[in-house]
Amino acid sequence: MSEKVLKIIPKSKKLSPILIGSNNPVFTIAEIGLNHNGNIELGKKLIDSAYHAGCSSVKFQNFETDDVYIQGEKAGKYQLLGKDIDIYDLHKNLEIELEFLSELKDYAESKGMYFFSAPMGENALQMLLDLDCDLIKIASYEVTNLPWIRKVAKTKKPIIMSCGGANLEEVDRALKQIYEFHDQVALMHCVIKYPAEINEANLRIIKTLNTAFEVPVGFSNNGFK
Repeated sequence: MSEKVLKIIPKSKKLSPILIGSNNPVFTIAEIGLNHNGNIELGKKLIDSAYHAGCSSVKFQNFETDDVYIQGEKAGKYQLLGKDIDIYDLHKNLEIELEFLSELKDYAESKGMYFFSAPMGENALQMLLDLDCDLIKIASYEVTNLPWIRKVAKTKKPIIMSCGGANLEEVDRALKQIYEFHDQVALMHCVIKYPAEINEANLRIIKTLNTAFEVPVGFSNNGFK
């Protein structure tokens, strides 16, 4: 069996259909995530940087904190810049509204780039559906969350799924959930260490994933020392 190709048919007339995998051009993703700090102009500048770098797409993160985090002592803390920061409070300050994402989506598409996001929680997923995003990202920490994978797959949107930290059996189980609804999926090998040493990249796993599952496989570079 030959490798499947991920086909994305955009809703926007500003974009062209694209094929990912096989001998097609590389689909490059600029990870913007939450680095816009809630500032729409900074978000646009990051999109500009991705455009000038020749990227195919820009990827964000979106969530509603109360969907995915608890408050109080059990919520835990991050240690950032020598400070203990409540995880709940940190994410509450990073929430973004539909209008914010919509403006950035329009801006990215005006430059010919696809816009998508990794949602956390049902309300975040619904936001992407309301925006009519052309594809959805499943983060690596969700690979074993089969109910969530089914929920995303039910949207029938093409999926890019990271699988850092997962073994082949876990990836296989996740793909089987997606295949109950469609087969438009690609995988991303990533190293869940920030930053990682260059000798920890383990790039040969890309070929392993491609051979095992016969889907397009890419590499998520979180930054190497």
